Amino acid sequence: MKQFSYLDSTIIGNNTSKTNSIKNSSQVSSPNSMIEMIIISSMLAILAFISVSQYKIHTAKSQVLEAINILGSAKYAVNEHVAENGEYPNSNASLAKIYPMINSLTTSTKYISSLTSRINKNNYVIKTTFKSNGVHKILANKSVSFVQYFNNTNKWNCYSENIPQEFLPAGCN
Repeated sequence: MKQFSYLDSTIIGNNTSKTNSIKNSSQVSSPNSMIEMIIISSMLAILAFISVSQYKIHTAKSQVLEAINILGSAKYAVNEHVAENGEYPNSNASLAKIYPMINSLTTSTKYISSLTSRINKNNYVIKTTFKSNGVHKILANKSVSFVQYFNNTNKWNCYSENIPQEFLPAGCN
């Protein structure tokens, strides 16, 4: 036969009061838990909204960078053409003679619909235009260009007339 000590009786005696206090505390903290859950859910919703909007901005920036990479390849072809012929190319066909990949640049990309080059009175322009669908809505049918002014033949300037500055890299206006 087991003998009970004073310690055992105090534990047994306190069990009922502990159980009652646990029940009471869970009933009291239940509304607090609900408010905490609402606050946490609201915070998660706000963070999700911010993340999705930031993701869209970074997606648009990466699409612009693809256009700038294509422009960089075309710029290389123009520089080669000028070095070999002493003049600027007057069409994409003359660029393609030096840099055969130039014609396939726009067909191999998801976002760019055209690559054009032209000679103006004071400058030479290479321009990429985005597709109308499959790109970020801000970029649809808009363009990015590299321009080389004849008075400064070593420097190419990047610009866009219709894409907001926040989507363009630092050196592009």
